[in-house]
Amino acid sequence: MIERPTTTPRRLRQEQQRALKAGAITQHLACAVSSWRSDLLAAVDVALDAYVALDAHVAEVSGLQDPSDADMPATLEHVAQRLDAINKKFGKIEPGEHDEFCDYINDVLRDAGVDPAAVAARLGVGQHELTDTWPDWQPCRNST
Repeated sequence: MIERPTTTPRRLRQEQQRALKAGAITQHLACAVSSWRSDLLAAVDVALDAYVALDAHVAEVSGLQDPSDADMPATLEHVAQRLDAINKKFGKIEPGEHDEFCDYINDVLRDAGVDPAAVAARLGVGQHELTDTWPDWQPCRNST
């Protein structure tokens, strides 16, 4: 199973909440609690759920039947726009976290039988350009 980019922040948040409650750390040291609020994590998970959903009405990858190269930019645009909207609302997705989202997006594509690097090559663009065409959310500059 592919690990979501929200798994580690959620775990760190829970650990820090327990440590706060026990008095083992101060609020100042509980950065995961302040950075990754539960409503932010929930919003990201909703966006990622839609990205991998099997329901034909919200499917963006796994629901595509034999996805063509032409389908891929729109699929990636949709998830990038959702994550951008979340970032605008919460202002908490950092550049390094963008790379984690890109890795997750590519892992989901590969799990669905799509080779993102091959699609990018056939479209004549770098792999990062599959999501970088949307100006507000440009996560995939360093992914493979």
